[in-house]
Amino acid sequence: MTEKNGSGKWQLITVVVSVVFGVSGVFVGLVQTKLSYDLQSQANSLSEKNLELQNMLSNSTPIIVVNPEHGRPLDEGGYFSNLTASFPTVSRGWLNGSLTVITPHYGNVTVEVVNFTVSDYFDYLIPDKVNLTTVTTTIEYNYSQHVNYFISGLNPLNFNINLEATLYPNPQKLSNLLESTFPIGVLFLEVKLFDAQAKISYTQVFTSIIFVTIRIL
Repeated sequence: MTEKNGSGKWQLITVVVSVVFGVSGVFVGLVQTKLSYDLQSQANSLSEKNLELQNMLSNSTPIIVVNPEHGRPLDEGGYFSNLTASFPTVSRGWLNGSLTVITPHYGNVTVEVVNFTVSDYFDYLIPDKVNLTTVTTTIEYNYSQHVNYFISGLNPLNFNINLEATLYPNPQKLSNLLESTFPIGVLFLEVKLFDAQAKISYTQVFTSIIFVTIRIL
């Protein structure tokens, strides 16, 4: 009887252990299934968010931020004397600046001069010849290439425009001076962006105050 009872107890223990491990296995399987489901749900959610972001970017309008250099004068040439006061003085130089293009596509961008408005802030021009003041791009610049290319994302770019100012300095304001720097007006420029993928063009106007340096002979 003792052996049988002992054998029965071990069989009972074996059954209990089997049941416990069986239940544990089922529990572990359920936990793993739940974790797998949660991870898959998170992955699907991330994929959806990524797709939404890509769609938002692909349908977005390019952003153009322009930062022209202010205060640097056109200081090449610009020689003036009382003997030549009846003739215009020509001063040349560069308008430099930077621009940032944020876009989902690739393409190219140019910066062009649109117009110039003369403003004789400090009466440094001959009064009856103020309206003869001009600021234009130089012939050399007009025949050169000045195109910037961009790709998808954030693109920091630079631009350099060679300018030529024609003006009639006021001799009375320049007397007893060897050199003088002063503003002559506002230059209007335009950024032209061409989205090569979407085949769409965008424009943005900005301004810069133009200074000249006049050297008295």
